[in-house]
Amino acid sequence: MIDTVGGSRFTTKTKLLTQNHVAIGKASRRQSSRSDATSKGQKRRRGGGGFAVAPAGVHAGVHAAAPPSSTPNRQGGEKKAAMGLNTLRLAHTGGMSKGKQSAAERKASDLWFRKAGHGQQLWTAFYRGQPDSVVCTKEWAVFTGVLETELPITFRTHPAGGEDAEADSAQLAAFVARLAATRKVARVPWASSGGASGSTGGGDLETWWQVAAGIGRRELKGEEVLAQLLAEGSRLGLLNRQELVSMLPVAALRVPAGAACLDLCASPGSKTMQLLEAAASGRLDPSAPRKPPGMVVANDPHPGRVAALREAIGRHGKPALQLGQLVVTCHRGEEFPAPSRPFRKAADAAVGFDRVLADVPCSGDGTIRKDASVLPRWCPAVGNQLHAVQLEIAWRGLQLLAVGGLMVYSTCSLNPAEDEAVVAALLSRARACCAGGNGAEAGSRGQAGSREGDGPVHLEKWPTSLLPGLLRRPGVAHWRVAEHVESSSSGAWPPGTDAGDDEDEVRLRWHADHASAAAAGMAHAAPTLWPPADAARLRLERCNRLLPHDQDTGGFFVALLRKTAPLGEGSGEAGSSAHGAAAASTPGSSGSVSGGVAVNDFGDVTVGGSLGGGSAKKDAGSQGRVQGIVLDALRRLPPGEAEALGARLGLKHLAARQRLLRPAGATAAAGSASGTGSLRGVCVAPRFLSAFDLSRLTVLSAGIDAASVAGAQPH
Repeated sequence: MIDTVGGSRFTTKTKLLTQNHVAIGKASRRQSSRSDATSKGQKRRRGGGGFAVAPAGVHAGVHAAAPPSSTPNRQGGEKKAAMGLNTLRLAHTGGMSKGKQSAAERKASDLWFRKAGHGQQLWTAFYRGQPDSVVCTKEWAVFTGVLETELPITFRTHPAGGEDAEADSAQLAAFVARLAATRKVARVPWASSGGASGSTGGGDLETWWQVAAGIGRRELKGEEVLAQLLAEGSRLGLLNRQELVSMLPVAALRVPAGAACLDLCASPGSKTMQLLEAAASGRLDPSAPRKPPGMVVANDPHPGRVAALREAIGRHGKPALQLGQLVVTCHRGEEFPAPSRPFRKAADAAVGFDRVLADVPCSGDGTIRKDASVLPRWCPAVGNQLHAVQLEIAWRGLQLLAVGGLMVYSTCSLNPAEDEAVVAALLSRARACCAGGNGAEAGSRGQAGSREGDGPVHLEKWPTSLLPGLLRRPGVAHWRVAEHVESSSSGAWPPGTDAGDDEDEVRLRWHADHASAAAAGMAHAAPTLWPPADAARLRLERCNRLLPHDQDTGGFFVALLRKTAPLGEGSGEAGSSAHGAAAASTPGSSGSVSGGVAVNDFGDVTVGGSLGGGSAKKDAGSQGRVQGIVLDALRRLPPGEAEALGARLGLKHLAARQRLLRPAGATAAAGSASGTGSLRGVCVAPRFLSAFDLSRLTVLSAGIDAASVAGAQPH
């Protein structure tokens, strides 16, 4: 018998990220820390300059609006800056401050912000200033105490997912016995007794584990047997190291076998692999009716992260049964192209995905226990700015979701501006679209709401049978919005600023509503940041916030959204008359365009023709290159070659032969050799991919190698 881990928290090695940050910061401001920024002539600017603080935990590649500009490059020419600067770049380049800063000033400003403890000070003031329903005042000491401890190592074990279910079960049982023999791992108690069963497809064989107290990431290196077992399990496809709260979104989706799933922000890939296991789950039970395979589309906007995603999936030993259902794409999540027809041939089939995961880029303050850089760099401007991006990504997810489908919106942030504010805006926008509006304003804040169920999208309760031992805090209907401001050279503070210490250099400034924030010149003051007038009717308490001190986890937010009716004409929804609008090219960006793939200077990809507003150049081949990464999108084979290879592979029908894909560059190079029957570089894509126009979809990998089908070998 394997012991379970007891208690709500472990006592582990304390990080060098403690409550003393504020005290250290104030002491350093009184004494000589300023010399760190000024010793090289990089004196921090007061007033207009502001702090250019990099958002911690943000996935690079997320866009925010920014005016175009031109700067000379080293060759003396001009380099056009993209309209769609990603948030990480924008923060680094002073986009969150009022003035412009040089690289040296930005570096000094960021260094000073971190060394002076401003991040800890602002974070504490922000959450202490929220209603008790976000983090209860009585729990504050316990909450912050747990944040000082290291996050436990956790992982999932599951069958490898091959064709032989009995062999998979025996292999997993032997591996679990070896794990138990170390006596240094235990099942997570609230995920035991089949709590995760069925949601990820592993049944009673799926288990969530936690490494014993005192064995953190550093200590694991000294645990040779355990470390080798974890590596072996990953290589064999039996184990995935993953945070417990990170396992929840896919579990909440309850993916049925054969489903079409979309992961809009997939990298680094742990949730994608969970989706793959779930989508293939119905094929692991020999007694269950055999269903045709589904499809999991893993998307990320940045080629570098797409490469990391593909490498991670390859490293985890996924079987052909699962890889045959995987498609990896490279698009901005808010502009992912819609399928042109239903995935299935049934007369009543809806256009769109059965399940969508929108695990969006966020400020990441739920990862404080894992990432020591998050808290020193924290400021409210990051969440405020990301709010608009998160809303557009999630809205695109709803557009791509089939009627009757389920979407999970999740973040690793505790900030209501990134959590409930986005969910409220989605619900308001959906109702506005259904009522005949275009949803451009995401629902007017002054309009009265309607009864639950009136709109085409509604919040679902957490299923009572799913992880019943999981402690979840309900979502909130009221929250406060703030920015951080600096004192002037005279020591004066703007109106509405928090009271504080005389030595403070930064403080929070709260804004009651959008009008007052706009009048005060608050940056990124979107109307949807504030609670809507009808917040009580939106049932936001059905959202789920996971606090670290409840069950020794990271911080997380999960909302389940069910689409019960079409969003309406003009919404850009899949299957509507305007469903292709969001797949159009991004205006105002510049970059190289080739094979329908455009890459701007920041490594983000748009599909479909040249990018407006910049001079687009064509490559000689069909490849795009950015930061040393080659983007070579898959395209269908020429008809003659597809027919020849289809016959060789036993693909009799035209629809099956159209699933034979090859990188565009390789297809162009092999043009003169069309019909030779070479399988080199050819893959067999999932059948659901036929619903897309591949000229508008940047597919970087799909399905399995054709050479592995029917024992064929490339030549």
